Amino acid sequence: LPVLKEKTVAPGEYAFLIDVDRVQDPGTPQVLCSGGRVYDESVDGRTYSFLVKGPLGTPCALRVLLPRKPRTMTLTDAGGATVRDVTRSWDKGSRTVFLLFPNSPDGIHCNIQF
Repeated sequence: LPVLKEKTVAPGEYAFLIDVDRVQDPGTPQVLCSGGRVYDESVDGRTYSFLVKGPLGTPCALRVLLPRKPRTMTLTDAGGATVRDVTRSWDKGSRTVFLLFPNSPDGIHCNIQF
């Protein structure tokens, strides 16, 4: 889920593209795309949280739009244990954070403070 300034799609190729400048309500935190199903989204002040569920043994890649760079991100499994195998990267230009972690059918709770 890279952030691109420009993309050429050749005949016979496929691409899933989102123009972040055209996202409805860009000041509200939101998952733009996800490798799992997102549930229970909540925004409380400067905290955005949601639950994401996906098939066991598959990766969950997300691109999340935020109003500012995240201060902290906590991911926990259904038992409350911290998920440690997480890749994260912030893209200042698009105001999005990329997250990659193992999916769980029981869900991973994501809590992002910004």
